[in-house]
Amino acid sequence: MDPRDGRGPKVAGDVPAHLSSVTGTRRKGDELARTNYSYEKRRKELAKKKKREAKRLRKQAKKNPPPEGTAPPPDEAPQI
Repeated sequence: MDPRDGRGPKVAGDVPAHLSSVTGTRRKGDELARTNYSYEKRRKELAKKKKREAKRLRKQAKKNPPPEGTAPPPDEAPQI
């Protein structure tokens, strides 16, 4: 009988799966899904870059406002 199928006698070193993390014993298939840290880091970097670019554009618009007498560019024109 295979001691790991739960029906045979216990053998030294055979640890149930729910105790494997406590004792440090690891078997193939007992691992949890891992977080992909490089993906998370890249997402955060892209979000920061997007936020910085938006802030830079706001500052640029505030620093160089369009003259009062000019019409807005065609893409910003109000629709009637």
